[in-house]
Amino acid sequence: MKGIVKKNPNIISQEDNKTGGIDYVIKNGTWLSKVLPFLPNGIINKGVTGIGATTMELNCDRNSIVIQPLKITVDQKSMGTYDHKVFAYNRKKSTIFTNELMSYLNDSSVKFKKFILVIDRLEDLIDFLGNKVKDYFFLFDEIDYMQGSSSYRNKMEIGLDLGKALDNFALVSATQIGFSDPTLKKLKTYNFSYQKQELRSIQTYYLSAVNLKKNKKEKATLNQLFSCICYMLSESKSKILVAVNNVNLIKELSEALIKADKISNNNITLLISDNNLSNNLSIQKYSGLQISDNQLPTRLNFITSAYFNGYDLKEKDLCLIIYSSPNYITNLITANEIKQIYGRNRIKNGTTNFFVFTHDIIEDDLKDAELLSSTEEDWVERGESCVEIQDCIDKHLHKLSIKRKNNDYFSKFFKEQTESLEFNLSRSKYIFTKETFLEVFFNTNKKQKMNSISYLQIDHLRYYYSYLREMYVMDKWEMEVEIKGEVSIELFYLTVGNRFTKLLLEFGFTEVENKIKWPHLIYKPEKTTHHIKITEALNEVETALKTKTTEKIKFNSLQQIVFNIITASKQLYTIKSTRETILSITSKNKLVLLYEFVKDGDFKKTNKYLLIKGKLKEKQPYTIEELIDVASNASNAANETSQKGKMTRIGALQLVRLVFKTELVHKQGSKTGEKIYVLEKQNTFNTLSKVKKKKVQN
Repeated sequence: MKGIVKKNPNIISQEDNKTGGIDYVIKNGTWLSKVLPFLPNGIINKGVTGIGATTMELNCDRNSIVIQPLKITVDQKSMGTYDHKVFAYNRKKSTIFTNELMSYLNDSSVKFKKFILVIDRLEDLIDFLGNKVKDYFFLFDEIDYMQGSSSYRNKMEIGLDLGKALDNFALVSATQIGFSDPTLKKLKTYNFSYQKQELRSIQTYYLSAVNLKKNKKEKATLNQLFSCICYMLSESKSKILVAVNNVNLIKELSEALIKADKISNNNITLLISDNNLSNNLSIQKYSGLQISDNQLPTRLNFITSAYFNGYDLKEKDLCLIIYSSPNYITNLITANEIKQIYGRNRIKNGTTNFFVFTHDIIEDDLKDAELLSSTEEDWVERGESCVEIQDCIDKHLHKLSIKRKNNDYFSKFFKEQTESLEFNLSRSKYIFTKETFLEVFFNTNKKQKMNSISYLQIDHLRYYYSYLREMYVMDKWEMEVEIKGEVSIELFYLTVGNRFTKLLLEFGFTEVENKIKWPHLIYKPEKTTHHIKITEALNEVETALKTKTTEKIKFNSLQQIVFNIITASKQLYTIKSTRETILSITSKNKLVLLYEFVKDGDFKKTNKYLLIKGKLKEKQPYTIEELIDVASNASNAANETSQKGKMTRIGALQLVRLVFKTELVHKQGSKTGEKIYVLEKQNTFNTLSKVKKKKVQN
């Protein structure tokens, strides 16, 4: 590539990178065809969706085979206008189709032949072209999608094997996840980025709660998703596109919306894979329509991963909603996919509202948590073991097949089953070179295979578990406490929602300043989080105070505490700071503590907090046993438990920490290095702001 581009006003800068390729910074809105005359061999990291890589290949002066992951992309892109006539290899074999293909190949007016097809049909086209396939440049588009889709990986790797043998191909994506294949790692990489990143507004709902089980988090998040859809249906006129990678969940949401009389079934479209009867029946149950002229067919449209990549929309007013859950591997939508989904709408500023709904998870809720810390080397090592296992299986299946005179259904079925396992990191690979591929591909007797590492499978799993760990799994940190000579471990969790929003910022998304609020609707029963309960109680109490109906309403216990806090704090603290403090509280115990605080500005009532404060002193060292004794006595004196006795270590620490800050240190002068707690006075509610007293004029 060096020397091809000399002076180009669209290129701000270009620098050689360590792969031997080039990093380009180009003017915003520049198409690739304005930067390069053709795509080079290697890895093309577009950086931006809709930058025109496919169009560039179909326009350039050479024979090309453009390989797409999805049929809709083939259909849509083949209907575009290009400098050369494009043949869409997208129909089943037939005499008519073969005649059309021959006519295209023999048409002397088409100097450069351009084929576009889905990955499934690549072997068929190679079979038809024969030795002439050596004259074609292979463009593997949306490579990251093919890495992530289990239904494509085997055929994708066969295509890549041929591309590597012929050494005339490019791997293209706007959202690269990297390659573990040693051969692909040696390829030159060409990176493109715009001069200035344009930030798109996003509203994220990231539910984070340590004590809420994963299925409860999922339900709460789905209810927020449902509430948002209902609100946008009633309050906006824009078309709505909802990305949920679960067909059953899409049907569930659709039925709930219809039942709630929010929309009719013929105004809902399911854009999902149509490769099975069940999905086809679901599609026809609603509008049964498809994307046409770059327009969504109905008011509400659901998509699964089959529609995350490759096609174009031109909607002037679109509401995009994405749901992602780490509870299941298929339900998790990565930041790369979020970028791809957003990039489907090609009209600048056409996506007027963008929402993402998701939640975190703790390690203990993952059955495969041990894979979270796996390195690329770990995955490759597993791949090597899988190849050895598969070789052994094949050896015994071959013996069995010979006994059955090569007609053993069991052997064939068993091999298919083992190869399709998600964690089988081996695959059957054709053995050929650039010179021998024709013999291997088209001569049954010479179609020799060997088991090899499935690097695309490794790429997918490596990226998935890395992303899951970084963006969804709570960080767990430990504190050692020595009790009677034995070391115990306290576990605490830090949430990851802020990391999720930071990553989206790297991908060009920024949180809106004023988030849209909607009525909270429930279509799935849920155990609400403490924050949701507090918010609801506060809103209900504030409404009652504004309408002066507090005497007529019978408050529940939580509402009563909130009401007490508001009425008690009016003389000392501002309304805004009181509200913010209430919303920041993470437990009912702390809410009670706030009430005791705002009444007199301190804990002066005779209760467990006063007992704790009276028994423990600032800057004094305490063992864990001493803290348990004080906390237990205080709790028992307050008659809070029907069963008297000692509290647990964690329960006692939680209670003490409501009144004091604690610091774990080594006891000075102790030979055993005993670990003890030092307490400090805690300004628990530092967000409270005092009301400024007006000066009295004489």
